[in-house]
Amino acid sequence: MKDHLKAFVDNMINYFINIIRILALYLIRVILRVFWLLPIDKKKVIFCSYGGKQYSCNPKYIFEYMIEHYGNTFKYIWSVNAPNILPDKYRSIETVKYMSFQYICHVLTAGIIIYNSAVKSYLPFRKNQIIVNTWHGMTYKKIHIDASPYKRNIISMKETRKVSAKAVKYVISPCKKFSEVGSKVWAIPLEKFLPIGMPRNDILFNIHDNVIWKVKDQYCIDYEKKIVLYAPTFRGDYRNADAIPFSLDVDCLLQTMKNKFGYNFVMLYRSHIHDKSFSVIQNKSLISASDYSDMQELLCAADVLITDYSSSVWDFSFTLKPCFLFTPDLDEYKEKQGFYIPIEEWPFILAETNKALVENIMKFDNEKYIEAVKEHHAALGSYERGTAAKQLCDILFGG
Repeated sequence: MKDHLKAFVDNMINYFINIIRILALYLIRVILRVFWLLPIDKKKVIFCSYGGKQYSCNPKYIFEYMIEHYGNTFKYIWSVNAPNILPDKYRSIETVKYMSFQYICHVLTAGIIIYNSAVKSYLPFRKNQIIVNTWHGMTYKKIHIDASPYKRNIISMKETRKVSAKAVKYVISPCKKFSEVGSKVWAIPLEKFLPIGMPRNDILFNIHDNVIWKVKDQYCIDYEKKIVLYAPTFRGDYRNADAIPFSLDVDCLLQTMKNKFGYNFVMLYRSHIHDKSFSVIQNKSLISASDYSDMQELLCAADVLITDYSSSVWDFSFTLKPCFLFTPDLDEYKEKQGFYIPIEEWPFILAETNKALVENIMKFDNEKYIEAVKEHHAALGSYERGTAAKQLCDILFGG
């Protein structure tokens, strides 16, 4: 009886918290409409990646394409948490601290706003502003209201989702499956999804020796050595990521890679941007690359990718280089997070133990792997062609 009463009380408290959040949402939107007194500058374009944490992902590659092809036609502004996030060559570009008063002023008067995450529902955008949501990965795993970690906030999330959906002009889509899932999850009409691929993946359709040199120089890696990138995703929600126990046998793995592929390997470890729990394992063969801002450059430099449930497998698959899944907590992850596309249907060989991972590497068949990857792209209706940034700009500005 006490348990039932406690559950009832918890549910009522959670309900009222959700109602308060909704009321606060609309109150803030009303207050911020004061910025509507200012005119919209159609030449002003604002970019933001991961809430100002990085200069990376789709916004970076759209920005660089615009700089190269449109020059000073537009006024570019980056929303960042620190002024030194932008590379030296772009230090002349104006920056504003994310969610500062100056940021709100700019974002509510900009002609184009480019995010790689959900649009903030408490910002009252106007109809003639163009909001482009690029998102930041393929929807293999469940997200937003479909994911268990967010269920307690489902009432307020549905309301904020409705408000955000009205503001968005375009959503960039990597494939047909993403559009179908995204439209349902975010309540955004399917016609707003652009079938162009992700601009951040354009770089993966060509060999970039300069990028490989850049990564290897950053971590003092001999050019003759190969790189295996280990990049697990985070658990829980982005505010409270669960700790990820490091159980990969690094030395055994690197020896196995040498036995299979005939090269000496080093391992780069890349933690997810929301994972704050990982401390670098003391191993001379393991290099932490979590401070490297651009995951796509690491994917360019990597010769092999090992991950678990990360959507980086979609990006990396277009290089046609080997990828392996190491999922020691698979059953738990299925229960807590879940998938839109069953992991067993992915074209990447899955292992739940170090022993199984070694076996998978040793029996890896490159021809069968490439065939499976191409079939996977076709099954999900891939839109990736390596021209996403150009296609988006053609849509926005006329091609």
